[in-house]
Amino acid sequence: MVTKINPAQMKQIVKEVGSPAFIYIEATISDNIARVRRAISNSGIQNKVNLYVSYFANSNPHIAAILANEEVGLTLQSIEENEQLEAHNLKSIPRIVSSTHLSRKDLEYFLKGNLQVNYATLSNLEEALKRGVNNLSIRVDLSPDSNQRQGIKPEQFNKVCRILNRNNRKLCGIHIYPGTKNKLEVHLRYQVKGLECLSIFQSLKEINLGGGFNYDYELVDGHFDWASYFIELKKRIDEFKVPKDIIFSIEPGRDILADTGLLIVQVNGIEKIVGKSAYEVFTDGSYVQMPSATIGQRQHRLSFYNSRFQEIICGLINEKAGYLSGNTTLSSDRLFPGIVYFPSSLKEGDYIILEDVGAYCATQHMDFLNKSSCPEAIIRKNGSLELITERGKMTDKIRNVLQSPWEIGGRK
Repeated sequence: MVTKINPAQMKQIVKEVGSPAFIYIEATISDNIARVRRAISNSGIQNKVNLYVSYFANSNPHIAAILANEEVGLTLQSIEENEQLEAHNLKSIPRIVSSTHLSRKDLEYFLKGNLQVNYATLSNLEEALKRGVNNLSIRVDLSPDSNQRQGIKPEQFNKVCRILNRNNRKLCGIHIYPGTKNKLEVHLRYQVKGLECLSIFQSLKEINLGGGFNYDYELVDGHFDWASYFIELKKRIDEFKVPKDIIFSIEPGRDILADTGLLIVQVNGIEKIVGKSAYEVFTDGSYVQMPSATIGQRQHRLSFYNSRFQEIICGLINEKAGYLSGNTTLSSDRLFPGIVYFPSSLKEGDYIILEDVGAYCATQHMDFLNKSSCPEAIIRKNGSLELITERGKMTDKIRNVLQSPWEIGGRK
């Protein structure tokens, strides 16, 4: 991440809302979207290519509003997500529902809202036909072992055709899920798998090649190789003689959002671990505020600032090894696993910046250990600073706990 934020901005935000705090950079979001679109344009693809982001990759409506302004759509998987967007007047943003099996109640909700649904099971597809849906799309599992939890399997494609023929309907779209954090080679295979579906579903008007594009958190520029991806897609389109009116969609959420965010934590103390050469660097953060790093065994690049927000350079000569420790009693509470290296001059009151936390970080805050959620701020393109999420209240963990129990069936 080339951080488009200056120390004065960080200092002002921390002065206003304290730490730990998440900060997002609007300009980086726009730059990342432009990078993908530039690769599409340079590839020579003449088919329309739509961009979508899974809402739960960040789950902040104010970030979703930026995506809407950039004409990037959202992929949803629950009623709650749609309600959050509508509560923030984001009804106009293009939305696609690509969930697991939907209950009749949930399916009815989405259809009443005129949202496009990618049906993940045959029974959902049949229910949609009963309700008179015309623009039919399915979520398909094209994984080598057909072992994805959701998605209609290739062995079921003939049955899909029979169901459609029986109802005199045609399939308009398919949505593929290649998995998560996959490198270029995997996605190129799924391009072929997706285009092969045209021989079975000849009426297709849209092929959603899904997401799961790898982002390398260890590199300064960890972005996916979009140039190669779209050059290869152009070759496949030509080989399969794909009509120009077929629309393609992709979901590069992690690549668009990852390096748009950072997390600021303050150092509470540094203690040498008895019997070892490493140190515990105690902070005011906790792994529960972005558990994805721990779950994924993932480290993030770090930068260091003193209490006046002057950068402290960490070099091979003046560094120490240690662990980033959270401030709860849990023995495994480290902001992410493994040894990190920090400047030997780092001390209590200084700050540590965790980079590339714009995707799957703040959105995964856990109630576990009763820690309040972090505030979220955004730096706008014009340099203005805005708070978009307040720090959680001390009682958030029990916000829905009743003062007095209600008797089930006893309320009028």
